Amino acid sequence: MIDIEQDINDDPGFIKTVQNVLAFYLRTRDPNYVSIIKVDHWFDFKWREFSHKIFGALGIWREPLRIPPFHPNRIVEEFHFEKDGEQYYRIERYSHIFQPSSENAQRKIRRNRALYVWFSGDTKSGNQASLMIYDFPDETQNSWYASFLKGSHRADWQVRKTDGISRAELGMMISGT
Repeated sequence: MIDIEQDINDDPGFIKTVQNVLAFYLRTRDPNYVSIIKVDHWFDFKWREFSHKIFGALGIWREPLRIPPFHPNRIVEEFHFEKDGEQYYRIERYSHIFQPSSENAQRKIRRNRALYVWFSGDTKSGNQASLMIYDFPDETQNSWYASFLKGSHRADWQVRKTDGISRAELGMMISGT
């Protein structure tokens, strides 16, 4: 099992949501490689499948999936794991590096039983959060994005928007069923 590390700026309810989704993928996909990346704040659905910019302004979304070009200053922390037997072991690796966005077009993602998770940090003080998954269960690729709003009880997170996944499917992952 891989646990999401919570810091003082993270809302425990949202971390539990991310943890439940991660647990679903670990249980059902059994990936050999897992990347977990915390982005400083909420991010929009436009980051899903975003590849790079050309001429400093024109955004490109393309297949196969690439590492989305979040500026490295936006990355709070990233953790990478490889599976050996039944255990996941943390490895040193960095997905988000300082380089021109146009060079990101050449940065292919590790595939074949790999899982990438991006989620927003600083959710304790904010009222919105994001989660994005890139899943490579075999020769195929899947991606989705979801945004969340903090509920009126300030402990519940409600799904606001989904892209690439149904609310029902996401709800099943979050509930752990």
